[in-house]
Amino acid sequence: DIAVKVSVTAHAFSASAIEKIAAAGGSTATL
Repeated sequence: DIAVKVSVTAHAFSASAIEKIAAAGGSTATL
C-alpha cells in the first residue's frame, strides 16, 4: 500500500495500483 502522495509515470498500471495511488492522493500517467 501507498501512504504518501506520489506521481507515477509508467507504461501500464493495474486497476488496483491506480486505486491505491489515487486513494493516497497521488496521480498516474501512462506513457
